Amino acid sequence: MKNAVAFEWKRPPWQLGLVGLLLGFLVLIVPAIHWQPVPVDYQKYNYWPVTVTSEKRMVQHWIEEGAQTYSPTATKAVKPYNLADTRRQGRHYQVMVKAYRRGDYLTVDRQIIKALSEGVTDGLRWYDGDMAMLVLDGQANLSLHSAAALRAPYEYLVAHKVNRLPVLGLQSGAGQAITAQLEKSTFFLVMLAVLVLMLGLTYTKEASNGTAQFVRTIPESDLKLALAKFVPLLAWFNLAVVGAVLLAMTFFALWPDQNFGSLLVPYIYNWHGEIFAMALWQFLGLEWLALNVWAFFLAGLAYLLSMGLRRPVALCFTLAVVTFARQLGLLNLVPLTWQNFVPAKYTLLPDMLARQVTFVNQKPWQWLVLFLGFGVLAWGLAAGAIWLRDHRRSRTKGGRAHA
Repeated sequence: MKNAVAFEWKRPPWQLGLVGLLLGFLVLIVPAIHWQPVPVDYQKYNYWPVTVTSEKRMVQHWIEEGAQTYSPTATKAVKPYNLADTRRQGRHYQVMVKAYRRGDYLTVDRQIIKALSEGVTDGLRWYDGDMAMLVLDGQANLSLHSAAALRAPYEYLVAHKVNRLPVLGLQSGAGQAITAQLEKSTFFLVMLAVLVLMLGLTYTKEASNGTAQFVRTIPESDLKLALAKFVPLLAWFNLAVVGAVLLAMTFFALWPDQNFGSLLVPYIYNWHGEIFAMALWQFLGLEWLALNVWAFFLAGLAYLLSMGLRRPVALCFTLAVVTFARQLGLLNLVPLTWQNFVPAKYTLLPDMLARQVTFVNQKPWQWLVLFLGFGVLAWGLAAGAIWLRDHRRSRTKGGRAHA
């Protein structure tokens, strides 16, 4: 096996790996960078929230405005309906102003949790516009504004002692901005397309250039030779995936007035009214795992199909149809109850990770295990096809020798 892997390392599909890295980088960085100029309306206030400085200025603006609105003198002037609640809100703002100026974001998080618990019962029922702007700017990926959903990111940060505010770095931090692009399906689908091309070309290489007989002189079984092809291919594919993400984050962070942000802030999603949170690094890890289990499955399928499809175009086309059947509208031809067992269903990464739409009853670990099963089945069928082919050959040779 080592000799076979060493042989394949000398001719990996590194060109396609580099193409995948470049495509992945462009898919992530082009929409993440804010190319447009600052709108005129925001130039007056100077806190267009797309840079580190402007985001901090924006948060400071809403906190200080809230402190002024609910100051003791202001509460007497506006004659609020509930003077006790208004003064309590003012005290929250006073604490937040001092904590924010000294960089103690955890204290700000705690005060926001208290304010939300007191001012929100079910949805947006508060009268505090400054707090609404502050919180909702940090909740750009959440459509359901329940009290639990609004408190969730702050409670996560406090529980894990992460000195951050959700809104800071949302558009100026590389970690948050690039992960926001990964939350879409574009990067995932582009990497799958690159994987299809890599596998289609790799498993038809010998048939297309006439070196199949030479490769069989390596003292390893056909299945081990197929796995040996997969090892360097998987390495280059992971280099493309991980390299594209790291390169995009680095490029973004080096952009003027941007930084690396943080991968410790939470990704929030709502499942049947229950709020769940995971750190951004966990989200990235799940996407990486999803791409790798797809690679394991498609490699087994590519090897199985290559026994009958000898041309690269034919194999790439067949793998593409299997992979992108949902996008091609072919998945709708399968009854809904059977779609869980069709690999093409698992190409909508945001829905898969946040358990939305058709993934409501599937936790991430469940579809990961299911996809590993797809991969084991594909490689098992390939092994069975090899055994059947060799068995027929041995019977044919035995019959000729007997004759």
